[in-house]
Amino acid sequence: MNKVQRLKLVFASLACAVGIALLSRVFAIKELIDWEKTGIVVFAALVASLLVTLIFIKFSRKGIAIRRYTLIVTFLLSAAGYLWLYQKYVCDEDTSNILFMGSELKPDKKNPESIEKNNGGSRCELFVYHATFTATDIWTERSVKNAKASLVITYLLVVFLLVALFTHIVEEIILAIDTGQSNLPNRVFVSYNHADLPAATKLTSFLTSKSIPTIIDYNSMRPAAEIDGFIIESIKDSRITVFIVSQESLLSGWVATEIFNTYFLKKFDSSRTLIACYLDKNFMDADFTNRARKIIDDKLEKLRSITEGRDKLTTNEDIDPDMKRLISMRQNINSIIANLRGTLCLDISPESFDSSLNKLSIEIKRIFKS
Repeated sequence: MNKVQRLKLVFASLACAVGIALLSRVFAIKELIDWEKTGIVVFAALVASLLVTLIFIKFSRKGIAIRRYTLIVTFLLSAAGYLWLYQKYVCDEDTSNILFMGSELKPDKKNPESIEKNNGGSRCELFVYHATFTATDIWTERSVKNAKASLVITYLLVVFLLVALFTHIVEEIILAIDTGQSNLPNRVFVSYNHADLPAATKLTSFLTSKSIPTIIDYNSMRPAAEIDGFIIESIKDSRITVFIVSQESLLSGWVATEIFNTYFLKKFDSSRTLIACYLDKNFMDADFTNRARKIIDDKLEKLRSITEGRDKLTTNEDIDPDMKRLISMRQNINSIIANLRGTLCLDISPESFDSSLNKLSIEIKRIFKS
């Protein structure tokens, strides 16, 4: 979140807080809760929410969603608790003034009928029954004080959570308008072919040493997790995707699919960035796509020969995913290579590795701050 977005958040949240403060007075028990208490809680909620934003903005969309739904659930529970306490301890039926009740009857008022009314839903009738409108004449002073305190605390909690919830909503709206993607975390996903694992490991270790949050399969992928699902979520959940480009990676169905998906997402979300780092320059050759299609066709032909050699009762579930990826890569290889050639790629071949990684970390941090 940049400075302009922070200013927008502060002013928009302040406007929401003022509106909530005015609205909350409609539901406040004037005899218990004055403007000062309401104002203090609204201000505290606003400050706390804005401070929390600076922490949670660095988290994943899943963390942001957890925060949102936690606020919603706690607000609803608090509001329900306030309504329940109001019905239990406030009597506003037969008098022009609100009367407060307690929970524990005084010893001299504990007759069977009073106990029945106190434990049932007709507690207000005790004022008429005992011919008094003073709560402490019927209930113990301590129970009346506790009842009032619980009403004040739950009301202020409801107001606090409502301000926090609306501040969070305003934050998400501002980010969605400015970036096209609410709360996209400052994180890097490293895509590579396993033939290039040493380079990927070195690159990831360098980014981590620079305190840059990084996702890579061998560190972040859970056992038994689906590869497709991990790739899609990692790309969606990262502001920057770094591709380690080599002839092997570009002829890998996985990496080619990842590159295409990232370019596709970038068209609809300008806050995403793709950075290509190449180990060799083969993709710059004029005939690279022709050679790539020939290799892809050979792989497809080999898979087709396997399927044709099977009997009619044997399924191709083990081969179909690979064929789909290869077909998709063949269809999109021209677009992928054109996009790579049209952007500035970093040379991470052994001779330029260290200097390029320094440039990479500087550029990533610049993007995170923007």
